[in-house]
Amino acid sequence: MGGLSSPLTGMATSVLGGFTGGTLSNGLAIAGQIIDNKAKRQELRAQQNIVLQQLEQKQGQELSEAQSEAALDRENIQLQAAQDETERQAALKRAVARQRAASGASGVGSAGGSGEAILLGLFEESEDEKNERERLDELRLRAIDQDIENIQSQNLLETSQLRQRQKLERSLFG
Repeated sequence: MGGLSSPLTGMATSVLGGFTGGTLSNGLAIAGQIIDNKAKRQELRAQQNIVLQQLEQKQGQELSEAQSEAALDRENIQLQAAQDETERQAALKRAVARQRAASGASGVGSAGGSGEAILLGLFEESEDEKNERERLDELRLRAIDQDIENIQSQNLLETSQLRQRQKLERSLFG
């Protein structure tokens, strides 16, 4: 039997050796793929980080520019409001002076009831104009603030969408 066991052992060794060698090479191939996939995932993540940083940088610049423009718009509205108020007060003074002159020329004093009523009407009309202008200025300022909020919301949405897309890519390719 000793003679038989030697050929059987050789055959078994050769069959098992081939099987083990094939499994080993398959294992090495799988390990290589795992390493390759890990490198690809790392590269994908690095590229995604760069894209996210670029988006955030672009959004930061756009927001900064919009805020600067908004500050200039606010300043212009305030300057225009101050100029309009000065013009309103000057116009009111002229109107009061004209009314007093007209009342004096017709023999009705401005200290009397009808003269006071006329002057009071001028003041109220002027005050109504001022209130309307202030209301419109407030609307303009709120519109500016709303524009900035819209930009911030849009930036947040874009960033969130990009992160979700990147997460999906990583789950598909990772």
